[in-house]
Amino acid sequence: QDLARVVGAMAFSHSDPSVDHRQVFDDAWASAERAQAAGRGREAARMWCVASSVAATSLQQCAASVHAARRTLDLAGQHGETWLIGVSAGILGVNELRGPGRIDDQLAATAHLRESGSVLRRAEMLNWTALLLAQQGRADEAVAMTDRASAIWDELGIDVWLAIGRPLFLGSVMTVAGRPREALEPLRLGLENSLERGASGVASTISGLVARCLALTGEQAAALAETERAAQLTGPGDIVSELVWRGARVRALAGLGRGQEALALAREVADLAADVDVADSRFEIAMDMAEAERAAGDAARPA
Repeated sequence: QDLARVVGAMAFSHSDPSVDHRQVFDDAWASAERAQAAGRGREAARMWCVASSVAATSLQQCAASVHAARRTLDLAGQHGETWLIGVSAGILGVNELRGPGRIDDQLAATAHLRESGSVLRRAEMLNWTALLLAQQGRADEAVAMTDRASAIWDELGIDVWLAIGRPLFLGSVMTVAGRPREALEPLRLGLENSLERGASGVASTISGLVARCLALTGEQAAALAETERAAQLTGPGDIVSELVWRGARVRALAGLGRGQEALALAREVADLAADVDVADSRFEIAMDMAEAERAAGDAARPA
């Protein structure tokens, strides 16, 4: 019963904005511990996998995700659950790339992970390689990586990824590389496709990214309007979407000279992100705070 309830809640969290992502994580963690204590190893492995996935995505908590993924690996190995071994190994690999470290070292790690796993993991690692290259300003190489990943998804016939994942990663790559204007077209396409498919969970994140790019390109009024849509799409406990649209709003308010409002919201974001340990998320939060402080300081100076 626990397994069906928790897995069902995780599935609905992608399309039902009323599902509380944090509650899904808490339920999965508690259910995994109960199942493991009762000797139901296969059930526990699945529950730990759910907890690991939600922690890595919605909650942006690498440490919790790693802990749960390792529990999954251990139990899946004991019970011969090959597919769970592959999923949890992939989650562990991604979490290694999202913590602090030298980008060159992380790029070397992705190269190893691409060659040591399944074709699905290769596609996933190509996308994460693209984001790392984008952080070094190597946008063209990054786009080539997303193209290689898309070719794999296309060959496998996974059209949902091509419709939503591809434009999301491409837009993210261009944003990270400092080219937000070029990010808008793919992000808007991903947003349109996710809304058409009822995927409100990912639509909320993409909408927030659209708002951020609008703010970064000086379209502050449009950015504020987009944050309103992102907020409406965001479900309870969906920390990643909360951080994205609120950060975009901080940037837009700062750009409009509403420094005190930007600073107050930036402080709310910092509180919301108290448990977030993903390196790039923490970096963006710090940069948004700095922009808000600058805008607040400018507003306080006499004309």
